[in-house]
Amino acid sequence: MGFFNKLFTDNDEITVEVEEFNTPKPEYNENDKLTLYSISGEIVAELMPDTRVSIVPSSDKKQSTILAQFADGTTTTIMSCDMPEESSGRTELQKMMDAFISDIARARRNGSEGIRIPINEYELYAYIRNRPEIEVDLDKLEEMINAHQKSSILTDFANDLRTNKRVDIYVATNNIYNVEAARILRNSYEKFSNIHFFDIDASYDVNIFWNNPTIVENIRYAPDAVNVGIGVEGDKPPHTLSITNDLEDSVIAKAAFVTNHPMNVREEMLNAQYSSHAVGIMEIAKKRTMSKEVARKVMRELAIDEAKYRHSDSAIKQYVDAVNHASFTEGHMRRIRAPFNDLNLALNLCPDEKGGVLIEVGYEEIVFYGPERAAKALKDLHAWTDISPNLAGQKTDKDSYYMHEKQASEITGKIIFIDEMSEVLQKNVGKSISAAYKNVKNLAEHFNSIGMDAEMQIRMLHEVPELAEDNYRKSIENIIREVLTKESPFLNFGEIFSKKRTKS
Repeated sequence: MGFFNKLFTDNDEITVEVEEFNTPKPEYNENDKLTLYSISGEIVAELMPDTRVSIVPSSDKKQSTILAQFADGTTTTIMSCDMPEESSGRTELQKMMDAFISDIARARRNGSEGIRIPINEYELYAYIRNRPEIEVDLDKLEEMINAHQKSSILTDFANDLRTNKRVDIYVATNNIYNVEAARILRNSYEKFSNIHFFDIDASYDVNIFWNNPTIVENIRYAPDAVNVGIGVEGDKPPHTLSITNDLEDSVIAKAAFVTNHPMNVREEMLNAQYSSHAVGIMEIAKKRTMSKEVARKVMRELAIDEAKYRHSDSAIKQYVDAVNHASFTEGHMRRIRAPFNDLNLALNLCPDEKGGVLIEVGYEEIVFYGPERAAKALKDLHAWTDISPNLAGQKTDKDSYYMHEKQASEITGKIIFIDEMSEVLQKNVGKSISAAYKNVKNLAEHFNSIGMDAEMQIRMLHEVPELAEDNYRKSIENIIREVLTKESPFLNFGEIFSKKRTKS
């Protein structure tokens, strides 16, 4: 028989029993602990894995105390409440203390670091009134979602949603990823009357924060609700799950994970577009064995859909036309003369970064998008701005414009030559002699056609890892000379040297 059942009986001779609220054995290290903080931030107790938490009545039944009993036998009072005289009041207190103990148990089970707690009956009432009906450790749940890691916390959350507990979901409608993630959640929870969605409108690049007036007013109206934010930024209030884009994943993938929703092709490609732009979309298309024509059509459509959150249809058309009519630099690098600055749109429309792309906005700015080594060389050698590993930018004007363009073309051409020569030599292993020779010949002719003559190619052979051995490198050098110059070093092959005869 539990503590409260015995306490509320009319038989005074019954010995009051202390009830221990046992929780599932937590999976954490011996040194882990749960810290209990008062509302003012003071430490009330630090619960170790072997600390026992008990409800203990006073001998006169006028108080009920929650104690922490440590392995060495010492105890600490966590909370003490006066016992109401009326039966209904005692029942109310029982339920509140049960809920509070449940919160501690769940925090320990989930491996939480700390929890803020009440220390008397007044604070207990306020605690319960503002306590979310869903009792999951939302910070821990957020970590699990970001890591795409299945856990008991996610199961608890899913189960709680089915018990008619209130959840308010706030959606920042300032980009396509948030809107698509919200659609996944809406479809999954459409039969749940306890789950409410609030679209918070904003223009692109105008972030929605948790102190948004609509959100603040709703939280004041329903303090017991669990708040979920899709793309909502900033310091979040208590009892809040924040789902936002990060470097690894978009909110689309996270929403699909939470709801156990298998992503369709469009959702997969939008997630790839967020993390890797057009290159990511083409990778998904390849996995799904789409034709290049279909893949490029989908890539273009998604790029336009994403851009609609910040541009008019006419502006987008103007930008797409500029990409479709891209020109080439002297070094045969693709050059987009953009009508306005929108790096995301450019990257979402450029599926091949291998050869490098220059995105130019008037004479004011040049952005290089291409191999990471080329971007790094521009940053290190010519002080271009570091935008990301494969992006480098440079402010420019009419006087320096072509100089910067030439820097990007030369460096990219050099690195691509080194990489492709290395790749050809690796593929030549095991090939027939004639095929191997032809592969080197074709490569030399290709780079010569884009402005890299024999001497430039030969100078770069020293940087090809496969040509560290001098004789091997000299052979490749001679092939380049034979293919690209009028004088062939191989013409002397077969020459016979006669012995000099001495006169008798």
